[in-house]
Amino acid sequence: MKQDSIWNKQIDWKRLFTPSPKKPGRPPLKPSLPSKPSASRPKQLSELWRTMKRPSSFLGMEITDSHVKLCELENNSGGVRVLQSARIELPAGAMSDGRIVDSAELERTIGELLANRSWSSRKVHLAIPSQMVMMKTVKLPDLPDKQIEKLLRYELAHGLSLPFDRPYYDYYRIGPVMADDSRMEAEFEEGTGLAGPRASEMLCEVAIVAAPTALLEQYTTLLHDAGLEPVSYEVKSFSLARLNERTSAKAEAAEEGKAGEAGDAGTCILMDVNTTNCEITIVDEGIIRIMRNVEVQFERGGSPHAASLSPLSYLLDEDHHFNNACQDIIAELERLLNFYRYKLNRRDREFNRIMLTGSLARMDRLRETLSSQMSRQVETAQWGLLKLAPDSAAIDVSAYAVPIGLAMRGRE
Repeated sequence: MKQDSIWNKQIDWKRLFTPSPKKPGRPPLKPSLPSKPSASRPKQLSELWRTMKRPSSFLGMEITDSHVKLCELENNSGGVRVLQSARIELPAGAMSDGRIVDSAELERTIGELLANRSWSSRKVHLAIPSQMVMMKTVKLPDLPDKQIEKLLRYELAHGLSLPFDRPYYDYYRIGPVMADDSRMEAEFEEGTGLAGPRASEMLCEVAIVAAPTALLEQYTTLLHDAGLEPVSYEVKSFSLARLNERTSAKAEAAEEGKAGEAGDAGTCILMDVNTTNCEITIVDEGIIRIMRNVEVQFERGGSPHAASLSPLSYLLDEDHHFNNACQDIIAELERLLNFYRYKLNRRDREFNRIMLTGSLARMDRLRETLSSQMSRQVETAQWGLLKLAPDSAAIDVSAYAVPIGLAMRGRE
């Protein structure tokens, strides 16, 4: 199974979700028709042209604890083009650590975001908070997909301990590995009816990604009530990896017929940073091997201690707090790399490139700190192959990296 199929349209909507009745006074959703322009804000010429032309566009949405971000992309034979993007701040308490706390307030905020612009599409790809997702790598016999799925069902039922009930899962193959434990033979034979591997045989390394079915049902209800049509759910790390793969310097060099002039975009570290957390993804030869969400506070906020400081002391205190958060990220990143090299037996791998994205106010300061303290190239998002519509030229690609990567899925 391809890695890009994670959270694709494999959800049985009739089994998992029955759409709730439309709220009184809400018109039926008509995705094929453009939303009406606001009387107080006439449409720009480019918006009218998009409405008349009806391009094949999709939305990518990211919901964090503080914001909802939405981006619309057009996919055609000429490539991918960002049509428009917007974000809106969430009221305090609507989301907490990736969990929906106040669904009514979240729905109202999404509705306000949709009403502020004329979006051509209502088909949306949504990022699932990685705090609620489990990723596990297992070694299985190298068998056809149907038999692999049978083994995975057995593993999820008997071998893997999950922190949630009713998991919805998908998987992708990483590659062949040599069997190193003959005891696995009995483990796989028991209860599956399939012969397990011997110590001298080859296995297939498989990554399982699982999320609570109840979470997907909750988001499905939310999106339908907001007037959107969910196309797929995906973990943030996969969206960032897709964006990096398709719009990196290596892809740009290949587009221009200069393959070999750019570095290996398939081996890197992806870091998406916000004020309260950091998503770290290790990508090795184009395959996601580790993803980790790290809780970190870059802003002290309105704490009682901060309120008692003078303006100068407050700035110095904030600077000290920011530096401490940077050190926390560096320490966690080094721990992950050591784990990957020595625990997963990848001692020969070197990650010389870090791609930095996110909506942190001091992104340049973070990049400088990482560059000065780590012997690796740190880049911010500047993808040469990403085309922007004329009225979207000012978009902060780094801040919208996740919804852009999501919308790139298109009809996948």
